[in-house]
Amino acid sequence: MPLFIIIHMSITISWFAGLFYLPRIFVNIAQQDDNNIKNCLIGMAKRLYNFMHLLSVGVIISGIMLYLSKSPIEENVGDHHKWMYLKLVIVFMTFIYQQICNKMIENFEKGLNKKSHNFYRVFNEIPLIFLITILSLVTIKPF
Repeated sequence: MPLFIIIHMSITISWFAGLFYLPRIFVNIAQQDDNNIKNCLIGMAKRLYNFMHLLSVGVIISGIMLYLSKSPIEENVGDHHKWMYLKLVIVFMTFIYQQICNKMIENFEKGLNKKSHNFYRVFNEIPLIFLITILSLVTIKPF
């Protein structure tokens, strides 16, 4: 059971590392005037997104394995521990955020980006808010 926790946490940390870095690439693309460099950055963003997509699948699979392993998390999912449901909602929102990132990559590829580098700097903070909220819920278990 601790093995499933370690696997889930490792994959989740890797996934969030990608979620933190991808919008930073968007900042650089939005600031770039040179098409060669812009295309290189778009390629980097696509490769990172594809790797993040695999990690997100790993998060789902390892989360299900963790739940089914009858680990200590099982006792935290009952009616008295509604924090877990809120955590799952935030995880779902994180998947939506990732899909929005994919759409942004497509817009960069098609030359349809209308957003400034400042927008992407703010957009970059959203996964941090998700992560802090998830970690707080898992650690504090407020309700």
